[in-house]
Amino acid sequence: MANLISAQQVIDISFTNKNTNALLIKETMIDATQEKYLRPVLNKLYDILIVSPSTLTGVNKTLYDNYIIPCLAFYVKYEVLPDLCLTTSSKGVRITSDEFSNLATDKQRAELAEKTKDFAETLKDKMLHFLEDNITDYPDFNKGVNVSKKSNTFAGIILG
Repeated sequence: MANLISAQQVIDISFTNKNTNALLIKETMIDATQEKYLRPVLNKLYDILIVSPSTLTGVNKTLYDNYIIPCLAFYVKYEVLPDLCLTTSSKGVRITSDEFSNLATDKQRAELAEKTKDFAETLKDKMLHFLEDNITDYPDFNKGVNVSKKSNTFAGIILG
């Protein structure tokens, strides 16, 4: 299985500073993030997309390019933010800094994380609306098992 997005794509789409080192975003972080945020909402469709994202065509490519990639980029940014702010070494956990910048306060870091997650959630909702509006193009998407809504639906009836 492949990751749906590269570290460089995450930086290009969701980071203000395009000079961020892509090596700071580990492949395992991307994998865990897509498993955590995308698999539960895309269900069977996720399994189709993950096999080989580079060979997608038609409606699956549209979904991938216009909805999944932006959404996933902001979720990965959200998940990687703590690692960007802190450095773990044999001497313990330290705050990352350099001589040309001021450190953000805890409140500012928390605010950035919250805004990043909110943006990712908005993009996820946009993706789900697209899928629900185009359900005939995505027969492997089970609209009734949309965990982001926190309830199951059947024929428009909320089951709980």
